[in-house]
Amino acid sequence: MGFSIEPLLQALNVAGLAVFAASGALAAARKRLDFVGACFFALITATGGGSLRDVLIGAPVFWMQDAMPVILCLLVAIAAWAIPLRWWPERALEWLDAAGLAAYAVYGAGKALRYGVPPVPAVAAGVITACVGGIIRDITAGTPSILMRHELSSPPRSPPPPCSSRCCGPGWARRGRGCLVPAAASPCVARRSGGTSGCGRIGGSRGATLGPVATQLRRSITD
Repeated sequence: MGFSIEPLLQALNVAGLAVFAASGALAAARKRLDFVGACFFALITATGGGSLRDVLIGAPVFWMQDAMPVILCLLVAIAAWAIPLRWWPERALEWLDAAGLAAYAVYGAGKALRYGVPPVPAVAAGVITACVGGIIRDITAGTPSILMRHELSSPPRSPPPPCSSRCCGPGWARRGRGCLVPAAASPCVARRSGGTSGCGRIGGSRGATLGPVATQLRRSITD
């Protein structure tokens, strides 16, 4: 007796429809639209990618053959729109998008394979199923698409290097891991400005070599 993945695909289809409909309705609520706008955004988000997939693989458009997807989107949209915005977490839209992408990518690839599409184009069909609806929603709402937002493309920022012990001598004020000269706004100004033997000291009688900025600061303090 063989194992059938059909129940799993149907569960992923329902899950993808529900979470994408919720994300569309939430986007509409954040734009201060009424429930009609919420239903519209829920429908285009949940059915946009699947509609294009069905056209490409030669299958009947799923929501035109069965009323269940449309009814589910409308119910989820009204429920999501009715929930006050303050109850939604700040990153709820990203979480819903992530869940919808995962469910719809697998379901779209599985449906393409069932219609005889080779494996590599089937994977592309899964990507189309998962992404196109959210892209249409974001373009319609005038917001940056989740695929183009900085948290997906920006490299992590490394912390600034700590100041060396030569820099932070007597007469220098510490601030966090950097050190500031009096009345200066950036750490280690003298060292960055061309000092040849460290940052030097602001006061005292030692003849340390100072950079031009530190020399000017010393003159202003003396005056």
